[in-house]
Amino acid sequence: MKYVDPTGHNPFAALYVWVVSVSNSPDTQRDMMFIADDLAEGNYVAAVLDTVGAAIPGVTGVGKAGSKIISEVEDAGAQVINIVKEAIEEASKAAKTNFYVTPKGEAIPATIEEFNSNLSKMVEQNGKYVGESSNGPVRVRVEDAHPQNPGYSGHENPDHKVPHVHVEHRQNGTTGQWGKGDPNNKTTFPQDWLD
Repeated sequence: MKYVDPTGHNPFAALYVWVVSVSNSPDTQRDMMFIADDLAEGNYVAAVLDTVGAAIPGVTGVGKAGSKIISEVEDAGAQVINIVKEAIEEASKAAKTNFYVTPKGEAIPATIEEFNSNLSKMVEQNGKYVGESSNGPVRVRVEDAHPQNPGYSGHENPDHKVPHVHVEHRQNGTTGQWGKGDPNNKTTFPQDWLD
């Protein structure tokens, strides 16, 4: 069996010359030491780069330099990620809810401070706050969680299981019972909506 290409040249001659060059290169022993150090340190990227350097006569210490470059790139990537995270946080602060709107069109502040400030402008009557809105008289009840009345057989309001707020209007606009008539005359929301 002949090991020659169609032109009559032996393809293993180049491989032989390369093996002799690499094995006789003074850099090869240094590359092998670098590879051993890289593996002992657990720096596998540097070990691979040093192996490539060992395969090329005259190229030594590629792993340490390449590993340093990769480390710098990783640090730069981490900095970019931190900048993007900070930008997202700032954007989310800017997009934060400032108020909620009831079905009747009243704006309810989204912070507890502003909500309490609005309550302080209303008249307190037996723990309920009464005032005027663009839709006429309005009453606000701030309540703790409580069970349904024992004899109640209607729809159970899940908001009653947590501290909540009722915003109520009069049945006939300016007269009648609070929160009766039009379903939009009573809006209930959990207090944890208020930051």
